[in-house]
Amino acid sequence: MKLFDEYFHGRYRAARVYVFAKVFLCMVALDTWMLMIGHAGRYGVDGFNVAQFTWLDRLEPLPSAGLYVGVLVLTGLCALTLALAGTQPIASFALFLLYTFSWSMSMLDSYQHHYFVSAILFCLVFFPRVRARDVHPLPLMAAGTGDATSKQGKQSKPSKKESREHDAAKEAEKSGLIYALLCWSALFGYAFIPAPEHPWALFFVCIGSVVVATVLYRGAPAGTTGSEPALTSGFGFNLLGAMVGVLYTYTSIAKMDAQWCAGNTLQRISSAPKVFAPLVDFVVSLGLPRERFWSLFASSVIPIELAVALGYLLAVRQDVSPRRGLRVACTCAFGFAMTVHIGAEAMGLEIGWFSYYMMLLACAYLLPGQAVDRLATLITWPARFFATQLELEQAPTQQGARQTFGMALGTALVLAAVGHMLDLPGAQAACVIAAGALIALALFATARKQLAELRSAVISSAVAAALMWAAIAVSPVRWDFYRYLGGDLRRRHQPEAALTAYEKGERYAPKGDSRQDKINELKLQLGR
Repeated sequence: MKLFDEYFHGRYRAARVYVFAKVFLCMVALDTWMLMIGHAGRYGVDGFNVAQFTWLDRLEPLPSAGLYVGVLVLTGLCALTLALAGTQPIASFALFLLYTFSWSMSMLDSYQHHYFVSAILFCLVFFPRVRARDVHPLPLMAAGTGDATSKQGKQSKPSKKESREHDAAKEAEKSGLIYALLCWSALFGYAFIPAPEHPWALFFVCIGSVVVATVLYRGAPAGTTGSEPALTSGFGFNLLGAMVGVLYTYTSIAKMDAQWCAGNTLQRISSAPKVFAPLVDFVVSLGLPRERFWSLFASSVIPIELAVALGYLLAVRQDVSPRRGLRVACTCAFGFAMTVHIGAEAMGLEIGWFSYYMMLLACAYLLPGQAVDRLATLITWPARFFATQLELEQAPTQQGARQTFGMALGTALVLAAVGHMLDLPGAQAACVIAAGALIALALFATARKQLAELRSAVISSAVAAALMWAAIAVSPVRWDFYRYLGGDLRRRHQPEAALTAYEKGERYAPKGDSRQDKINELKLQLGR
């Protein structure tokens, strides 16, 4: 029992929790808005549906495109608001229920990793709440900033040691800003620079820049504020690590199949033969039969995934264990995990963002603690800056309370307006529900005098609403929704409804894509 408690209730670096929770929730929000909404047109066709669970068929209303879109809009808003404002157990559990309902309402959602994301969200309910200042304290908030006061009420002069520590901490803040700007520039470069011919070259250049900057970056000097790693506890993080270890063990055992070990499955479900064609030709020229290469290539995944599984089972103890071998094993497992999932993306497996979720898990759990602390600077620096500028962690005055409640009402109106601008069925209703929930939260928080938390939630909700509109506007998700819907209606001999869908979708068609030919055909068919 003691070993069980030490494993599931042991301490670990707060930076691991902070980085994983923030990035994961942002990914969930973008996943729901930019990928999942596009398939909503298939829901409720001809009044037929089969839920993922038999008992759910008896309880839920018939899924429709509007219901599906509405649930996804609420899910994304909740996820991004929690990412910005900080996780809360009740809100995290609500997010778990919303996301789980989004995929379980119908067998039309066949992505297995959606089940896994729900499991992660359940573990997130039991994560400790970690703020940016818990991971990297602000130097100006620490002792020795020149604001010390003597017993007589007079300002005392800081000692030379305190002055040196304060100056060193301020220099660390400046270097942290430079590091964050460099890394964010590289990441945004990868996201927005088009590279249709050599996408992997750009990927490795940008990620390589982040790696080099992380290796070279040094945080606060030893003995100064923030130099010692902050530790925290909460069994959700440990539980998730053990769960991922079990997942890798299961997937490796599932690959102990004759077809997989012969390489047939890998060649059939992916573009591996095309991606690795030069390597295969080279190996064959050396005398190794082509079938033998694919057998060795596919079979090698099994021990690699078993090694990654072991790494996750050990990872939750590496921050408090004095054993260097434990940290070396986790670092090796990180390399194996990244190899597997970058390879999966290179082979074009149609698995949504599963590989990116797994790479995030590898960074949070398997990287050395110092590296995670440095990567946390990418999030903690701007988070601390805005929290200080907006005074999010200070209790508002009575006048500030009225302003905060007014901001809540304004944000509710913004949510309603954004829902209208999204131009998707169910989006308006979902945003009105979110606005109502925000006003209810404002009334509750005002009565309980939890005004600092309310202000953070209101600002986060406003930012989440704006980012939702931007994410949907820049992505082709509305184009996908209406063209898929139009095609389905056309096949079911509903030309009037199909024409309406195609004409709506044409407003959001990416450059070079169009369904104008089908619109003309339908107009001719309808005699227009």
